[in-house]
Amino acid sequence: FYAKVQQIGAELELIVETNEQNKEVAGSFDTLQAAVSSKIELLNELLVLRDPDRSEQAISKIEREFEYAASTISSQTKEEEPEKKGLFRNIFNRNKEEETVEAQPNENALEKIQSEVKQIKRKTQQEEANLKSVELELIEQDRLVTNKIRAIVDKLETWEAEKLNRTKDEATNHINETNNQIAWILAIVGVLLVVMAAIIINYIRNSLQYRRALKTAKNEAESLARTKEKFLANMSHEIRTPMNAISGFAEQLDQSKLSTTQKEQVELIRKSSDHMLYLINDILDLNKLQAGKLKLETTGFRPAQIIDEVVGFVEGRAHEKGLKIKVNLDKKIPEILIGDPFRLRQILINLLSNAIKFTENGYIELRGVVALISNTHIDVSFEVTDTGVGISQENISRIFEEFEQAEVSTARNYGGTGLGLSITKMLLDLHGGSIQIQSRRSEGTTIKCKIPYGIGSEADVEQQVIHTKKMDLNNVRILIADDEAFNRKLLISILRKHGASYAEATNGKEAVDLVKQGDFDLVLMDIRMPVLGGIDATTAIRKLKNEDKRSTPIVATTAAVMKKDQKKYKDVGFTSFLPKPFKEDELLQVLQTVLNKEFSASSEAPVSQENGDQLNFESLRELSQDDDNFYRDMLETFVETTSSGLATMEEAFSEEDWIKMADYAHKICSPCKHLGADALYQELKKIEHLGRNDENNAELPQLMTSAKEKCEQAIEQASEELKKISSKE
Repeated sequence: FYAKVQQIGAELELIVETNEQNKEVAGSFDTLQAAVSSKIELLNELLVLRDPDRSEQAISKIEREFEYAASTISSQTKEEEPEKKGLFRNIFNRNKEEETVEAQPNENALEKIQSEVKQIKRKTQQEEANLKSVELELIEQDRLVTNKIRAIVDKLETWEAEKLNRTKDEATNHINETNNQIAWILAIVGVLLVVMAAIIINYIRNSLQYRRALKTAKNEAESLARTKEKFLANMSHEIRTPMNAISGFAEQLDQSKLSTTQKEQVELIRKSSDHMLYLINDILDLNKLQAGKLKLETTGFRPAQIIDEVVGFVEGRAHEKGLKIKVNLDKKIPEILIGDPFRLRQILINLLSNAIKFTENGYIELRGVVALISNTHIDVSFEVTDTGVGISQENISRIFEEFEQAEVSTARNYGGTGLGLSITKMLLDLHGGSIQIQSRRSEGTTIKCKIPYGIGSEADVEQQVIHTKKMDLNNVRILIADDEAFNRKLLISILRKHGASYAEATNGKEAVDLVKQGDFDLVLMDIRMPVLGGIDATTAIRKLKNEDKRSTPIVATTAAVMKKDQKKYKDVGFTSFLPKPFKEDELLQVLQTVLNKEFSASSEAPVSQENGDQLNFESLRELSQDDDNFYRDMLETFVETTSSGLATMEEAFSEEDWIKMADYAHKICSPCKHLGADALYQELKKIEHLGRNDENNAELPQLMTSAKEKCEQAIEQASEELKKISSKE
């Protein structure tokens, strides 16, 4: 019973704890707990009421035993009676005072006891009847409590059922809503899938169209690139061919005896041809840069010498416009750098030429500044500043584009192709350098180019050797195959000078026939000729049966100078390659290599450009064309002008008349250059530069002293040469 009571209590607590947040049925749970407690109390009372049944059974047993004892009472001792009396008192739980009985049993006493026992039994039966009545009443109360508990439970069950129904209804509603939402989502997804399918189909269709368009564009671009390359090759050839004659004959004329006016005219022709070649090279360089085929050289060079050459190249145009060119080279820049001197020259010429072109008055300044330096490397910033028209901010970005200029009127007013700065930027990118422009309209422009170089030493500088002697080409027979008459004449004039015999062919077929008929030590073969081109003619010669004729050295002379062209010539069977336009020395170098010929031993040894203190009279002899009078006059003029010019230059230096000093330094430096006194020439150019820039620094006195010593040595050498001529006469 008590175990069940504990179980009921635990379950009630669990139910209440589970529903403690539910205020709707909280009161019902309190009532249920009270009713269950009442029922347990009633059941407990009923349990207690069951004890008299056990008492009655005990009394009946005692009565039977007592009757049995009565028959044998006479044999019992006196001590047993108190024990029995004590036992009765314990059974019936009486508090009455003990009665005094006599120790000897007799029949009256037994009867009396029996009477009392019966009386007790009657009372017990009466009490039992009362207890039965109470029990019935408790059972009725228990029934009522049970009905109440059932009512509460029914109520809770009803509430639970209603709650379940409500939950079911809510769940049904949620399910319906969810189904509706799912239906809408499926509908939207279906629409999206249809739209997506349409987009994908459209994308695929457009993609196919784009691919076809890209393929077409690629084919057109490749065709355009081939056309462009072919155009450049044709243009190069067509322009270089006449330029070869112009430049070559100008060089030959310059070596002959000419009047001062004629000299100036020939010099003008050479400068014009050089400028034309410069423009052609710009176009070819652009093509190489765009194709990523232009490679930088890595050689030792003197930056001061490069700057001197660049300034000398452009200063004529600057002086014509009355412009002053200032040069300021940071003394921290090492004397020898490692890099590509040709590309540096190209960059600086572009920048200075632009500055001169767009400046009408004022000055041009070229500065070389150390941007960053370590033990092995240096970043040099070359800055060109002008006082010209300037560039507006919106046009600065355009000037780096190919064939673009700052304004539409620029080409009309100033000329040019618009390639200079574009090529300059590409060359700087190739170096890993950078370019910056600062400019204001009508105030001038500053362009800064930063270029990284290695730091070199004297061992890194290639010693250029000038061959001042003739090549002995006697007994050498050369076939000249060229359809241009002036090209053949140029080659003939050079070959005659060195004693070679020759034959001429105006096309490739004639060249093949002449090789078959005669014996030639070498063939100078133009590539583009009528009837049969140079490549086909060379192929035909290489297939001849005669071994000697088949192995005749053939040199390609052409204006097509791209590397792939050179490879093609080599694959066909050409022995060597001579690009047009060429100079006499370049032709002689090729002949020396191919024919394995040495320069004649009767002439003086080659003079290194680094040995600038020794005069080279051989170049002056060649210029005089064996005219002794002209040769003597030139030496006398050199002695006279150098002596008087040196004296005037020293006088101007002492008077601090820097412009006058620069003018006379310029006047005497040209003859020194012609006679190979390069060290003296460099010092005079530096004095000129310092003088024109009004710079009187600590270097100038030392330069003047050194230049004076070298001038006196040169005058002494020229005087000795004049004595030799006089003694021969």
